[in-house]
Amino acid sequence: MLIYGGGIVPNVGEPCPSIRLKALRNGVQEYEYMRLLTELTGSKAAADKIVNGIIKEPFGDNAIGVLDVWTFDPQKWDQGRVEMGELINKMSKSK
Repeated sequence: MLIYGGGIVPNVGEPCPSIRLKALRNGVQEYEYMRLLTELTGSKAAADKIVNGIIKEPFGDNAIGVLDVWTFDPQKWDQGRVEMGELINKMSKSK
């Protein structure tokens, strides 16, 4: 479920988003940050550096059986978003 109807969630009388919908929204926003940063810099390197600090190796033989392919620390995720935003801001002012 992406949205819960009113009365399903305690103390909420109207439709409300699920954690899945919120995670989906965050993922779309993060993708757009990475796309915009790549476009502004002309390279994936800046976006890859930030992502690689949060996500290890989620694919390939080295990832089989590994359950911690990304950090669960929300501060690191927020730090990555802020860093991308600051780089985007800086790059867009210089163009």
